[in-house]
Amino acid sequence: MKVTRGVLVKSTQVSLVVGVILVLINHPRIFLGDRVTRSRLLQIALCFVVPFVVSLYSQIAAVRQRKSDQGQPSRENISRR
Repeated sequence: MKVTRGVLVKSTQVSLVVGVILVLINHPRIFLGDRVTRSRLLQIALCFVVPFVVSLYSQIAAVRQRKSDQGQPSRENISRR
């Protein structure tokens, strides 16, 4: 399945909202002047990357399922034959 611009935009929107919430919950001290280390930057980046990947995967799976339900063979179904 080709990933469309709409899917990427939606995944980005989800990751921004969820990522900000996760950063606020897991790293509140950085907003109070705590040091930002490389390790912490990696953790913050993962707060955005993980929701993006999960959202992208979920949307792709939903499209494949919808195509399967409508009788249109997806690439996955074709390869199983």
